[in-house]
Amino acid sequence: MLINFEICLSGKFREFLLKCVSTGNTDAVYYEGLYAATFDVEHAINILEPNVPRHTLSTLAVGVFNVCLGEDKEASKVFWSLLQFMTTLGQMPYWNWPMSLSGDCLCSWRHI
Repeated sequence: MLINFEICLSGKFREFLLKCVSTGNTDAVYYEGLYAATFDVEHAINILEPNVPRHTLSTLAVGVFNVCLGEDKEASKVFWSLLQFMTTLGQMPYWNWPMSLSGDCLCSWRHI
């Protein structure tokens, strides 16, 4: 689904989008969060946080935005919350994250 230019500030569907956001429509919140990121990444994170971790794309966006802001620990928490949520739902194999002696993370797949 492409973001329609009619939902921007002067677009004819902007009011409808904002009503959808106010009712908690996760897709509308996601698109509004992406739009907000064009002028204020921290504001975008605030908009998207209610969707975390239930909405995959919102969660990924919040994680990436935190990385961009230099908030690596917060980004890690967000990515882990998504992984745990998806594993709980049985949507993907879980990750086995053994640590090497140097503290580096060695990732490997383990299928359920």
